[in-house]
Amino acid sequence: MSGPITHTQLGHEVLSPGMVAGYAVAVVGLVLGAGLMSGLTLGLLSLDVMDLEVLRAAGTRKQRDAAARLISLVSKPHWLLCTLLLCNAGCMEALPLFLDRLLNPAGAILLSVTCILVFGEIIPQAVCSRHGVAIGAACAPVVHGLMWVCSPVTWPLGKLLDKVLGHEEITMKRRELKAMVQLHGEGAGLGGGLTQQEVAVINGALDLTSKTALSAMTPIHKVFMLSEDAVLDAALVRRVLQSGHSRLPVYRGSNEQDVVGLVLVKELLQFWRSPDSPRISQLDVRCMPRIPADTPMFDVLRLFQPHGSAHGPQRLRRRGAEAHPWPPLQQRHRQHGGPHSPQHSSGREQFRPAAKIQQRRTADNTRGGAGDVAQWGAAAAWQQRRQQQQQHDEGEAAAREAGELEEQLHKLHEGSQP
Repeated sequence: MSGPITHTQLGHEVLSPGMVAGYAVAVVGLVLGAGLMSGLTLGLLSLDVMDLEVLRAAGTRKQRDAAARLISLVSKPHWLLCTLLLCNAGCMEALPLFLDRLLNPAGAILLSVTCILVFGEIIPQAVCSRHGVAIGAACAPVVHGLMWVCSPVTWPLGKLLDKVLGHEEITMKRRELKAMVQLHGEGAGLGGGLTQQEVAVINGALDLTSKTALSAMTPIHKVFMLSEDAVLDAALVRRVLQSGHSRLPVYRGSNEQDVVGLVLVKELLQFWRSPDSPRISQLDVRCMPRIPADTPMFDVLRLFQPHGSAHGPQRLRRRGAEAHPWPPLQQRHRQHGGPHSPQHSSGREQFRPAAKIQQRRTADNTRGGAGDVAQWGAAAAWQQRRQQQQQHDEGEAAAREAGELEEQLHKLHEGSQP
């Protein structure tokens, strides 16, 4: 009877205990190396440069450091992919050769498949897919070294893939960003922290580039307006307050299409106690800019910036029309020989608000003084502060009068009810 098959009969020399230990260490190292390369392949290549930029800008200090290390790796995805796959393939192909020196062929194949499947694929990929940033940042120096060691083979392959496949876009399209904002809203049920109001504001800002002034304007027949011939009596003031607007357009005569400007409601309230009721045309009617209907919303918003002078734009019918503000109502009357021209002066000019005229002069002086501070020194700066204080005091007085007027209107309204 024949005895058991030995390594000598299979063509292998008998290994000493030291060589057995060396081969065992090599097997363990190859399994760990294959697992590390497999996990890094999934963990690093699943990272997005945009996500890393967000972490570097808004993450914790540890996250910012990790993102800074990984961006240089992830920004070269094809070179990184070739390096990790080459090292992973080398470890997996060398493992059966070392196991064959320790075990018989059947045992070597069985153990090799088990180690590669469990310790080289499943466990590393499960861990690195969950903690890819932390593990990738810790292994970044090792990966950099492997990339340069394998560069004679992997760098040309990476460049070839760059030429054939191109570079992946790292930015999100507008519709993708809007969908991302929607998913981060509280109503999506995915744990987002954005309220519905915040989601609406962000989506509205993203839509500004595609919207025009016409889409945000109110049709003229739905606008609460005043005729320049309207008399500012108690009934009109009550209607103005019930409208809930802070600015009201003014039109000429009975033609609501001929808008000449606008008035501020807070200025109308100054005439509540006046013994005579002035007409709207005798008040300080402000200019209103006219803009084409297809003006982008960003251009419209610039009109309402702190340094702008617009209170409410009016659209033009066509794009080619010149966009310019309406002249003040008093100037238009003078051009047509209206009631505010010198030859048509009347006693009703006493209803021009003296406080408002002084406030307008103060504002003009303030705007002029801002450019003279550097030229005239401390004296001009002191004068400007004094004028601003006067303007502030006049504003508080007007606010108190408006409050008293609203209280009287409330009492009048209660008294008129049966």
